[in-house]
Amino acid sequence: MIGLTVALHLRNYKLVSEANNFDHWSTKRKRRDDMKWLLFSAWREQQPTILPREIQLPCTIRLIRIAPRNLDDDNLAYAFKRIRDHLSCMILGGTPGQKDNDLRIVWQYSQEKRKPKEYGIEIRISHNDLTKHAYE
Repeated sequence: MIGLTVALHLRNYKLVSEANNFDHWSTKRKRRDDMKWLLFSAWREQQPTILPREIQLPCTIRLIRIAPRNLDDDNLAYAFKRIRDHLSCMILGGTPGQKDNDLRIVWQYSQEKRKPKEYGIEIRISHNDLTKHAYE
C-alpha cells in the first residue's frame, strides 16, 4: 500500500457544474466519458509507478478547481461529482457512483482563481491516519 501523496494535474480542462447546465443529454454523456478517460490517462502519465488500488486507506482526496471565476460551494461539489465517482472506482473498485461514500476517504473541495481563460483541475491524494479514528 502506498502512504505518500499523489498529485494529478489536468491542465486546460474547464470543469462544468451540471446542476445549472441544460445541455443535451448526449453532450453531458460525452463530457462524462471524456472525464473518465482524461482522469485515467492523466494517472497513467503522471503516476506510472503507482496503481490507484495501491493507495493506502484511510486517505484524503482534495479536488481543486482552477478557473478565472469561483463557483458557489454546492455547485463546486456537484461539478466534481463525476471525478469523485471515477476516482473512488479506481481506488476501491466497483462501478462509478457506488463507492464514493466510503468513510475511509475524506473528500475536500477548493478553488483557485487564475487569469482569464486559464482552467484546470488538481487532485491531491494523501494518506491520513486521523481519518481512521474519526469514524471508529
